[in-house]
Amino acid sequence: MTRLRPLPLPGEGGRAGRPARYEEVAVRIELYGDEIESIREFDPLTGEVVTRRDEVVIFPASHYVTPAEQMKAAIQRIETELEERVRALEERGSLLEAQRLRQRTGFDVEMMRRRAPAPASRTTRGT
Repeated sequence: MTRLRPLPLPGEGGRAGRPARYEEVAVRIELYGDEIESIREFDPLTGEVVTRRDEVVIFPASHYVTPAEQMKAAIQRIETELEERVRALEERGSLLEAQRLRQRTGFDVEMMRRRAPAPASRTTRGT
């Protein structure tokens, strides 16, 4: 049995296969040079091809692919919208809803800040 693991796409032909964590099937992309030769969905347990596809959408498995500046801008937009929504809820007298929205969104934003990639100047080593 072949153990599947995340693979980068090969640069000079070959094949890459990986099961998505949320799917019952895995996707195999076969390359010839830098051209896609075939895309197949297959059963990761048996290796049996389930279907052939003309295209496939592959999402990143992590938000770490988001550039730091883009993450910072997104956080600022979230906080701006949060203040608008909280103000509207408070004006309607929905104080509990406003508090819950602020707490839950605040927690999510804090997690985004903690996991945001550091600027390259802080993460690279000098030689």
